[in-house]
Amino acid sequence: MAVLTQTITRRRPRRARTFELSADEQAHVKKALRFIYKRQFRDWSEFAAQLGCYRHTVIMAAGKGNSHQSRPSIGLAVRAAQIAGVPVESILSGSWPNDNTCPRCGR
Repeated sequence: MAVLTQTITRRRPRRARTFELSADEQAHVKKALRFIYKRQFRDWSEFAAQLGCYRHTVIMAAGKGNSHQSRPSIGLAVRAAQIAGVPVESILSGSWPNDNTCPRCGR
């Protein structure tokens, strides 16, 4: 019978990192989230329900902070593009919404 002389620890395998947005793309997604909210929704809870996440998540993702919590994900960008009816590439590139576009009327 063998005697165990060392402690054996088993680590869980690391999950693969998901696709992360660049700082510019994050800023464009935040701008788009705020625009969609102002144009189509009355409160953050309604917007969060359409996005399929919690109210706090949307508020933090659309916020102006630089903390880890305020980073919008690619999934949130895709769902926001679906709600707005625009391609996700236009949100990530910053071509939508234009700076001249009014969030209330869309003109």
